[in-house]
Amino acid sequence: MTEPTPKPAPEDSVPTHPRETESEASAPGQLEPSADTSAAPTPDPTRTRSARTWPTWITLFLIFPVGMLVSSVAVLIIAALALEGPELLQNPGGFQRFIAEIASGPMGILILIAPGQIFFLGLAIAAALPSPDPLAKRLGMLRPRGSTRTWVLLALGTPAIQLAGISLGSALFDMSEPSEHLQMIAALITDQEGFLAVSLLILFASIFPGFSEELFFRGYLRVGLERRWGFKVAIFLPALIFAAVHMDPMHATVILPLGLWFGWLAHKSRSTIPSIAAHLINNLFAILLARQTADLAPALAELSEATATAAEGTTELSAEAVAATELGTLALVAYGISVLFLIAGIRSLRRSPPHEPNSSDNTG
Repeated sequence: MTEPTPKPAPEDSVPTHPRETESEASAPGQLEPSADTSAAPTPDPTRTRSARTWPTWITLFLIFPVGMLVSSVAVLIIAALALEGPELLQNPGGFQRFIAEIASGPMGILILIAPGQIFFLGLAIAAALPSPDPLAKRLGMLRPRGSTRTWVLLALGTPAIQLAGISLGSALFDMSEPSEHLQMIAALITDQEGFLAVSLLILFASIFPGFSEELFFRGYLRVGLERRWGFKVAIFLPALIFAAVHMDPMHATVILPLGLWFGWLAHKSRSTIPSIAAHLINNLFAILLARQTADLAPALAELSEATATAAEGTTELSAEAVAATELGTLALVAYGISVLFLIAGIRSLRRSPPHEPNSSDNTG
């Protein structure tokens, strides 16, 4: 009995390419790597858990405090000696008197505020330059993820977070008796007169902090911490230090919710741009409100006294007291509008695409 002659394999089953022959020789279920390795993607070492974070920690706990000390105390001492002379050191309370004298003019802004803001900006850039990543990427200056409308609404809602911080401070401290530090800040904001002084105030107390502080805390620090330790550490730790550098428990308590808010914005958007906008809006709103309130301080006192005695009969208010009433109403309306912006921004964010980390999450 003859054996049947085996039929040739169909033409389409015969491998016609060397790669197909190699794949048939592989174990079942395994794929041989392609011989063309030029198309294979190169793993990004910055996306590993072993990516270095020591530059961020050294910057945070060594360079930052030393630089803050130099940029604040040293500059103040040099300016005081240059303007007042060496005899200032022999006068008890000389520095306090010097600070009180300059706080109400442009010199106070240039000596007490500007050096710290310049330091923040310089430190953020200098610390980010050694990174293998582009400077903008290392500082989180990327296009925000999601809708621009969302981040605009949330930035405009920042005064509502400011109000929450004030409420927290009022719960823990007697805000009717501000600390000496807050009194000095109030003098720097409210006592400036003239175009030059007000322009310097807006520049170094609103615009500059929006960029310098955010590029350091929510840019350099957040990006450096989040790639290794996660978003909770990257939001909370910079916010805590951000509050602490205001050097006053009462002030720091009010600032802490804002620091957390700025960090949350940077994390959700994967960018420091929304936090910069929110910080700028917050400071500008606070400056305008503080200056208007200071102008009507006597009227506010009259209004408070009139309110206390209103039960005894009809009380006539001066025009200034009426203006103070209108200012209070306007402030409430402004905060209310901010709350509406905040709600609209959160609703818009919920309609955005799911969270998808981009390449800024794991930069070195």
